[in-house]
Amino acid sequence: MSFIISAVLMGTILFSPPAGTTPEAHPFKDYEQVRANIGKKTYTLWVADDFRKTYRGLSSLDKMESDAGMLFILREEADHEFCMVDMNFPLDLVFLKGDTVVGLIENAPPTEKKRPDLGSEEVFSIGAPSDRVIELNAGEIRENKIKIGDNLIFH
Repeated sequence: MSFIISAVLMGTILFSPPAGTTPEAHPFKDYEQVRANIGKKTYTLWVADDFRKTYRGLSSLDKMESDAGMLFILREEADHEFCMVDMNFPLDLVFLKGDTVVGLIENAPPTEKKRPDLGSEEVFSIGAPSDRVIELNAGEIRENKIKIGDNLIFH
């Protein structure tokens, strides 16, 4: 069973630039953005599609807009693990196989530990294969009635 500690996908959710910053100063200015519906809402998602982006995740953010998140495109279908190292707020994780939701984790809390003490932090996994993960603000799964079997629809 192969694992990616994408926690060091560290909670990586997509957003618009924080108020008062210019696009050049935004931490995700070089990330592709996609718009997609899941559950009852349309989100703007920053795409983490390489090791650097996946490792960084959303760890540089203090908060995220309610319609923002991060879409992790993972190299292979596997039981992926995520941790919340260096995160500043809790997240909901939506695990996908293709465009179909196959697992959900609600309200994953930031870890108390900070780098470089990697290896002992709590990890989050659904115990089943996935090839993409979306990180959203905690509460989005419940509020927007996202459930297993839902499809991600890109605009």
